[in-house]
Amino acid sequence: MGEFRGVIDLGSNSVRLVIYRVDDHGFPWEVVDVKRSLRLIDHLRDDGTFAPEAVELVRAAVRDFLGRAELFGLGPESLVGVATQVFREARDGPIVLAALSQETGISFRLLAGEEEAFLGACGATAFLPFSRGVVVDVGGGSTEITAFRDGSFRGISVPWGAVDATRALSSDPPTRESVAALRRRISREIAAELARHPEIRAALSENGKDARTNADEWQSPVLIGIGGTVRSVARVLQAHAEYPLPLLHGYGFRRRDLERLAKHVLTRPLEARRRIRGLSSDRAEIIPGGVLVLLTVWEALGAGRLVVGERGLREGVLLASRCAEGKAGSAGRMRLFEASARRLRAFFPEGERSGEARARAAAALLDALEGAGYERLTAEERELVLWAARLRDVGRGIDSRSFLSHTFYLLLYGLLYGLTHRERVVFAAVASFSTRKATRKVVKPFAPLLSRDDRRRVVLLGTLLRLAELLGEGGGDVRAEVLPRGKKGATLVVSGMFRTPWLLHAQALEWTKKLGEALGVNLDLELGEVDGSFGRAPADI
Repeated sequence: MGEFRGVIDLGSNSVRLVIYRVDDHGFPWEVVDVKRSLRLIDHLRDDGTFAPEAVELVRAAVRDFLGRAELFGLGPESLVGVATQVFREARDGPIVLAALSQETGISFRLLAGEEEAFLGACGATAFLPFSRGVVVDVGGGSTEITAFRDGSFRGISVPWGAVDATRALSSDPPTRESVAALRRRISREIAAELARHPEIRAALSENGKDARTNADEWQSPVLIGIGGTVRSVARVLQAHAEYPLPLLHGYGFRRRDLERLAKHVLTRPLEARRRIRGLSSDRAEIIPGGVLVLLTVWEALGAGRLVVGERGLREGVLLASRCAEGKAGSAGRMRLFEASARRLRAFFPEGERSGEARARAAAALLDALEGAGYERLTAEERELVLWAARLRDVGRGIDSRSFLSHTFYLLLYGLLYGLTHRERVVFAAVASFSTRKATRKVVKPFAPLLSRDDRRRVVLLGTLLRLAELLGEGGGDVRAEVLPRGKKGATLVVSGMFRTPWLLHAQALEWTKKLGEALGVNLDLELGEVDGSFGRAPADI
């Protein structure tokens, strides 16, 4: 099952403890995330040192984190501590970190800006299947901008974040003049950095064209946004649009969406911002500076869309050596999906054998349909169907009687990477398919994400899995073939090791007919054992 590891991140706006279970392949899976909004950047004195109360806040938070880590059997030696911009800015930052390490036994490391950029991009690209683009992380006291391409990284850090940018606006709400002045100032600094690193802008162009604008596809190059500001913006946009799937990872939006939101938050005082749907009270305080920095960076880079990543710096800390060797970043889509699918399958390990039998039967049926010219899937689509077969009964880990509804929920909201939000809904609906009517009701809330062809495929492939479930009950290999029958008919010929073929035939025929309806063909069934004898009911006695 892997070991537990913990990362403590001391940031300018918040401090966090995240505990992971690291699997046998070295991949970290988040188990616990504890956040404390300390706003340390507001506790720097005029002489550039931390106020005493700031040091006490950090000490108390770290002691609390140590206690929580002990619940997972983690001592100080199993925790990694990192500190970012506010500790770089503070004159006594290294001294405070050294004292913390001495007091707690945790090794705290002050990250340089470029190292923070590398680790954030390393963690982000390990969980998103893009091969090329730029990662932007708007933090509390700095913003990291990192180009990535095929596992290599090149990043910069700009000393503007959500907290200090909000503070620089001086009034609440800020005046138009102060917004314009700060925007020009930040823009000049970013432009100067990008001029020194032309490879960053180049990572967002393809054959001289801007990054693609379809936010529902895993196509490179892409702008990836990570960190609290990006997540907050995404939550607000989802709430405003009444987006049906409240998942942030993989959610895409366009610059014009951010521009509209920026106008909204930059013209409203704090109390009005706190009433914005999807925005937390703490984040409402610093969202003006956050959106201003994000929008300025976005305009400087020139990308058309941004995709949200929920993983970043802390995951990068654990994956750093793999990223440095080019082994972790820019994960292939199916490799990423299969790693998370295997983890979900462990939720009901008792179903692994039957799941593989279903997958073999489903593969035989897909081969038969494709051979007869009825339905052709890409290699990735086919693999997703087979994984839907394997994970169909994962919901039994919650309740064996109403397991399909739990399967749908787990596949829709669980840690399942490599799928767009649309693909997630289709995948979960296919895996948990019961009847056409029931599935139509289940997917209705997600209708805005689905095309007509998506809904057709849910019925077709879900019906195919119901048939595969019956045919795979024997556990052995299944062979299938579709033969033409008359002008508008066909016969599905299936052979395998079946326990009671005559009884199975009656059940399988029902789903064969429904499969034919989904295909638009009158489909019959011939069921035989491997010796060629076809199942029939026993003779009357």
